[in-house]
Parts: sequence; C-alpha cells; structure tokens
Amino acid sequence: MTMLNALKNDTNLTFTENGALTHKTTTSNLMDMFAMGAAMRQRDESDIILMWRKAFQENPVYALKCLFYIRDVRGGQGERRFFRTILTDAAKQADSREAIRRNMKHIPEFGRWDDLYAFIDTPLQEDALSIMKHQLALDVECKTPSLLAKWLKSENASSKESTRLGNITRSYLGMTHKEYRKVLAALRTRINVLEKLMSENRWDEIEFDKIPSKAGLIYKNAFARHDLERMKNENVQSYADFAKDENTKVNAGTLYPYEVVEKAINLMEPQPQSYTWARREKPALDNTDRLMINKYWDNLTDYFNGATFNALAMVDTSGSMLGTPMNVAVSFGLYCAEKANGPFANHYISFSSRPQLIECEGVDFCDKVDRIVATNLCQNTNIEAAFNMLLTTARRYKMSQADLPQNIIVISDMEFDRATGNYSYWNERPNEEQMHMADTLMEGIAKQWRAEGYEVPHLIFWNVNARQSNIPMLDGSKVSYVSGFSPSIFQSIMTGKSGYDLMMEVLNKERYACIQ
Repeated sequence: MTMLNALKNDTNLTFTENGALTHKTTTSNLMDMFAMGAAMRQRDESDIILMWRKAFQENPVYALKCLFYIRDVRGGQGERRFFRTILTDAAKQADSREAIRRNMKHIPEFGRWDDLYAFIDTPLQEDALSIMKHQLALDVECKTPSLLAKWLKSENASSKESTRLGNITRSYLGMTHKEYRKVLAALRTRINVLEKLMSENRWDEIEFDKIPSKAGLIYKNAFARHDLERMKNENVQSYADFAKDENTKVNAGTLYPYEVVEKAINLMEPQPQSYTWARREKPALDNTDRLMINKYWDNLTDYFNGATFNALAMVDTSGSMLGTPMNVAVSFGLYCAEKANGPFANHYISFSSRPQLIECEGVDFCDKVDRIVATNLCQNTNIEAAFNMLLTTARRYKMSQADLPQNIIVISDMEFDRATGNYSYWNERPNEEQMHMADTLMEGIAKQWRAEGYEVPHLIFWNVNARQSNIPMLDGSKVSYVSGFSPSIFQSIMTGKSGYDLMMEVLNKERYACIQ
C-alpha cells in the first residue's frame, strides 16, 4: 500500500446527517457510481459529473456500461437527468468524447430519442443530429417507423427551449417549416401517438392494453372522463368495463412500483373536507380508478419470476424520507414481500423511531397500501433498533443462524441515527484520533451479533436518495450496494453474489455487451 492510499483509507470516514459514523466511499469510484448514481435526483450537476469523471478515469469501459445501466428504461434504472447531464459533459471532454461518440447509436435503445438533444451545443451536436436524420429517412419509407417522430421537438412547442431545439433539428434536416411539420404529423399518425388521438378526440381508437406504461397512469382520469364519447362506438369496450374485466392486461413494463403506490396513496388517503375534520369516504372496491391502479400493480414485471428468495426488507420510514423516497422504499418493501417466495413472504420490517413488523394484508393492492401508509412513523432513523429486534427475537427463541433471513435489504437514504447501544461512541462527535478507535454504526451492530453467536446476514444497502455520499461498509462481510427506483436489480441480487461481484453481474449482462 502506498502512503497516499494509506492516507485515503484512514480518512475514509464521515458522519450521516443524524450523527452515525460511516464511510465516505466504497474505495472504488466505479462501485460508488453503481451504489449511488441512480439515486442522485436531488444532487447538483457538479456532484453527478465528478462521480462520472472519477469512475471513467478508473475504468472507462465499465463506467460506460454503468452509465447505460443507470439510464436503461427496460433492464436498468431508467434515470434520465443523471444520464443526460453526463452526456453533455462527456461530449465536451477530450478524454471521454470519442467513447461517447462510439456508443451514441445505442442511446435510443437504452433511453429515448430525445436523449440525443443532450449533445446540442457540444462538439457532438452534428453526430447526434446525423443519427436522427438517418433514422427519419428510414421511418419515412418503412411500414413500422420508430418512435423518433414522437420525441423530435416541434417548432410550435410552448417551451422556448423545445422550440429552439425544433428549429435546430429542422434546419439540419434541410426542411422548410411546413415540410418538417407535415413529416412529424404523418409519422406520429402512423405510430398512433396517444396524445395525438386524445387531442383530436379520437377516444374510441385508443387501445388501453397497448398504451405506453407511464401514459396509461398519467391519463387514466382523462380516459374515464371521456368514456361516454368512446361509447358512441358500440364496437369498443368502455374504460370502466376494461377496468372490471379480470382478463384484460395493461402495459406496465417500464413503470416503477412507486409510481403505482403514489396513485394508490392519492386515491385512498383520507383528506380533510373544506374546513372540517370530516374524512372522505374511500372509493368502493369496484371504483374504476381503484381497479385500474390494482391492474397496473398486478401487471408490473415480476423480476423474481416465482423463485424462492430468503430475504427480508428493512424499509426506512423516517421523516427525511418523506415524499418520493419513502414511496419508493414502501413500494420495494411491498414488492419484495409479495413476490419473493420464502420464509418471510408478505412481511417486511419498517424502521423509524422504532421498528415494526409489517404484514402486507388487504383486500386488494390499494387497500394494502392504505394500511401500510397508516403505519409509517415519519420520525427518526433508528436502524440499530431494527437489527436489535431481529437479534433479540433470535436469542429469546434460541434460533439457529439458518432460521434468520439469509438476505436483509435495507431500503433507505442511508442517513442513519448514531449508535445508542453499549458499543456506541462518544456523546459528542469524536475527533480524528477517536474516530479511528471507534466502530462505525454497522461495525458495532455486527460485533453485537457476533457476541451473541450470530453473523449478520448478507446486507444489501439500497439507496433511494443519495443526498450526500456515505457508504455503510463492513469489512470481511457480504455487503452489497445498489441504488435507484427500479426493481430490476432483484434479478442479480438473487444470484447470491455480493459486493463488487454483484455489480459486475449486472454490468456484464449480455444487454450491455454492445457498450464498449
């Protein structure tokens, strides 16, 4: 070990927002990107760019694979801002520009055609527009055009930036304003763009089972409002009947579980009426909106595919998780509990000021969400108490190691409370010398388990809101780090691999072989 590496190792300690001693990094820039990159929606662009540059410097090829995994809307995490921020910066940097140029043709497959607009005003602008021009020429001639026309910017858009991008696109294509408008309109008609059908009041032509995932959720209220217009055509099924029909399916392949949970919360959560404390009645079981939300949840991709997986999720329901992060965590807890067949099926542990064993029960999905949300404490982040609950129960009933979960999936922003047990450190934050004498929070928990004759299970720390960079490391233990809002990573977690090997299991998938 060099002196510099020794110094980095010795200074790789920090504190969570709530005072727990933890680590700054995994010591691998690539793994840091994998562990936190898909959970950086609230971070500054400079943080995103710095993370990318360090990972690219460490391993250019795998940094690119990780970048495309984070963007991948089908098999990855589907993060748009992170991806586009890096594309713009990387195109401007001499050391990464050619690597981005080489892989540019794959962007529409892993993301969307409008991701290419990230290259406008960069040295790769013409390369991006050239790809669009080539595909547009193919689409005009072929029977099954791509979705390019859907995502090309129009010149008459309400957004000034969209209008500017539309002008740049039209100019590069060498078309007049009228020609560009007519080409887009013709292609959008051929690809049956949903928004075009809606704007033209062609409600009876909408096929609910073929609507893109997110659009189906976004426009469900509009479909319900226009059901009478749709029913003027006696040959089509009404939206209400479609919702009630147990044999109908919806396209939910690119939906995040939390997006469906949010719709259920908004539907079921009692709201004050006027200025009174009267509570609004929950929608009936046959309510069209409720039935459609249930249908979207039931049609989410099952990444467990019926397999048995011995795992227990720990869901952070502290106040710092309020909003989307908590909905993501709850959705993963419910998703794992429902779909991972194993000894802890239909259960997970939530932790805040105190841990709770949550049983996922209800007459339908919306009812389950309603009951779960009512248990969220929204207080502090005492993960130590959650591990103590497992340890105390195991000790009281003389459980063997085999009786414990083989995998614990901690879904959180990782801003844990400082230790409170007999292995806690100083009442005040320690100085530099004391920090190196103290155990981190997770090291202390592992020591307590070993003192009782147990090993901490394989821990998967799933970051859903990386507000700052901290990593709950454990030396010599099976610990893995993932991030993001998509459950697709469950496929790789089930392989039994951990840590760096788990990351490589994901990035070495055949899907990312084209990224070089």
